[in-house]
Amino acid sequence: MQLQKALQPIWNLDGVLCVTTKDILEVITDHYDRLANADPGPSQDPIHWANIDLGEEWPKLPNPNDNLTWTEVLLSIRCMNCNTAPDVTGKNVNVLEELLKEECMVKVLSEWPGMSRPKAIIFALGRHDLLQTLLTPLGKAFFKILMSIWKLEQIPEQWNKVLICNLFKSRDPELMVNYRGISLISVRVRKIE
Repeated sequence: MQLQKALQPIWNLDGVLCVTTKDILEVITDHYDRLANADPGPSQDPIHWANIDLGEEWPKLPNPNDNLTWTEVLLSIRCMNCNTAPDVTGKNVNVLEELLKEECMVKVLSEWPGMSRPKAIIFALGRHDLLQTLLTPLGKAFFKILMSIWKLEQIPEQWNKVLICNLFKSRDPELMVNYRGISLISVRVRKIE
């Protein structure tokens, strides 16, 4: 038998205190649905932005539709925050960080074949020293998936699942305005974004 943690009772918009799991989940769902679909205000109104100086125009991206390169993927992994919450599949960004470290280590060992692999040393290669080719089996598999997504212009359905966690901020725990939601998305999708 699996124990379930009881949910905090929550007031709905009609002023009714919801105590059953079904009713509480409905209030939470409605709350985040309203937030997600709320009027964004002037942020998406072109007329609002027409007369506002946004500074210098940014240069156009060179060839944004070119294929991804392995170096770009590794640089992107390097920029990710480590030790974040795992995604809905239980994977963590640290898996990709380990992939980056292993790719760097394999390159270093290929350039100095007689060197014994140091246990506590991590090689973080510079931008221009990063790999142009894939060296590890995990890197090859991961890049093959990324290239497939890039070419099809479609993310696998399973990766689109997002888990919203309700975090209590302060004050009255029975009011939804005192919670904030965080979304746990697939680390693979974070890499593509």
